[in-house]
Amino acid sequence: MDDLEELLTTRLHGPDPAIPPAVDAAVLGAGAAAARAFARRRRLRLAQIAAAAAVVLVAAWLGVHASGTPPRPFDVADAWRVAAGFEHDTARFDVDGDGRVDRGDAELMLTRIVALGAQGGG
Repeated sequence: MDDLEELLTTRLHGPDPAIPPAVDAAVLGAGAAAARAFARRRRLRLAQIAAAAAVVLVAAWLGVHASGTPPRPFDVADAWRVAAGFEHDTARFDVDGDGRVDRGDAELMLTRIVALGAQGGG
């Protein structure tokens, strides 16, 4: 049966053409070059995706840390601790922005507390 199949294939399609070694090498070389170019593009694309992800993460981190969580409103106890000199957290309690926590900050805190009470917020 194999002889018949081979005979029919040869009669229908002709004999297998001989491929010159130079053509064979050129086709294989072009295929290898295309595979290398594809791998480079894939690595570049992965690097671009990683860079974009890093930018998004940094932007998200900066957004959270720049604004931080909103500070809780001041209460009378906070104002008393500042006025009495027990509180030195300049990042939170330097309300007037002069670089130190003192009686002026306590007075401004109380003014804001009273204003919130008048607005119905406290």
